[in-house]
Amino acid sequence: MNQRKVIGIFWLLLATVSLHCEDAKRLSIVETEGNSGKRWAICIGIDDYEDSSILDLHKAGNDARTMGAVLKDNGQFDYVYVMTDDLSPRDENYPKRRNIMGRLDFIKEFIRPDDMMVFFFSGHGVSDAQGAGFLVAVDAVDEELFETSVSVNEVVAALGETGITKSLLMIDACREYFQENKGLNQDGLYAEKYERAEVAATFFATKQGWYSYEDSESEYGVFSRYLIGGLQGSADSPEYEGNEDGIVTFSELADYVEAGVSEWAIEHSKKQKPYTEIRGEKSGDLALSAYVGGAGGESACRDGARSGSSDSHGRWSVAGGALAQIRSATF
Repeated sequence: MNQRKVIGIFWLLLATVSLHCEDAKRLSIVETEGNSGKRWAICIGIDDYEDSSILDLHKAGNDARTMGAVLKDNGQFDYVYVMTDDLSPRDENYPKRRNIMGRLDFIKEFIRPDDMMVFFFSGHGVSDAQGAGFLVAVDAVDEELFETSVSVNEVVAALGETGITKSLLMIDACREYFQENKGLNQDGLYAEKYERAEVAATFFATKQGWYSYEDSESEYGVFSRYLIGGLQGSADSPEYEGNEDGIVTFSELADYVEAGVSEWAIEHSKKQKPYTEIRGEKSGDLALSAYVGGAGGESACRDGARSGSSDSHGRWSVAGGALAQIRSATF
């Protein structure tokens, strides 16, 4: 067999086994038990507020953009709407109050009871004197902060009106210097207020009375950093009660984020501890993401591919989905 023909066969077989490995390592979430239906997400991140008297952030937009990408890739979400302040003010995904509520209303028209919905927000959050929480929209006005922000109750109500049972609310807000500068309710967002709401799970960046921080060691807020890392597979580690099956569930993510953020807070002498609430045992088992390298994933494919041994010239080929020796070809 001549050299050119052998090389051609080699690359053909290599392409075949590569496709085989891609299929083997890519777990389809919707085919796993309890995870059928379409997957929807709204990811909001606001750094530069229109009202100059509202202090700007630096990493909230990146939190939302990266979260959106991770939900699309690892989470296999069908529809992901990323709403950040770097978009044109005329864009329908520019995160002003009207657009945020409009996006929720739009999804309500199409979402079905068997679908999943994730609502993620990174930015400023406040509470009024009665303890009601508000997410500060990009067009919020300092002098009418509560009236021009998005009520968490409104978001929760919108999720409840969809009739879905698989929903997740993730809020990275309550920045310390914003609260202190405005002399606002020092308890921040009242996370516990929503534990009985019509959502399967709620993840807040910090518990009542504490704060959330931007991480000096990464491009994210601390809470978002651990959410993103957990969804990419870290939460499936046995170190954080994961089972290494290639799927990250609600409960696995909660355990990982609580541990990671708490460790960060202790190391940096900060008062931040996440508040998470998962309603019902089945909700804890719902799959949020899949990653390469779990059971039956990349490692299994790689190990199988390397099960052969090289010939006397150290050359390898691909055959039958595994690396095999080229014994007859001479170059």
